[in-house]
Amino acid sequence: MLNLKDIDAKELAQLSRLEEENFVTPWSIKELRSVFQSGLYSLVGLFLDEEMVAYYILVDSFDVYELARIAVSKKYRGHGYSKLLMEDMLEKSEKNIFLEVREGNEVAVSLYSNFGFRIVGKRKAYYSDTGEDAIVMMLEK
Repeated sequence: MLNLKDIDAKELAQLSRLEEENFVTPWSIKELRSVFQSGLYSLVGLFLDEEMVAYYILVDSFDVYELARIAVSKKYRGHGYSKLLMEDMLEKSEKNIFLEVREGNEVAVSLYSNFGFRIVGKRKAYYSDTGEDAIVMMLEK
């Protein structure tokens, strides 16, 4: 059974595993604990029974939100889970939302565009691990 809910402290290890699976430069478990405890971040997981299969991390930057992370386990891609996450995030958000995405991540750019995000800028060599540019996108609420 699918369950979408706020991630709790005991689920941070699962979140860390998904980070490592999905990102070239994953956030460490220490960073995830810090984010969890800060109070400025919403960490939401999609669970299939007890297994976290996807998640997003949204930062409350006071006057806007920033989508810091969104990922689906490679094993569960193609089931529409990223759309479920996006729908949940947009339903809970009352402020404009910004995000950065790797210029070469066409799947993500398409997903965000389908939800109304538009390109508002570019950050040259934003990703230190590869030197890739970031596309800055925004959704006006």
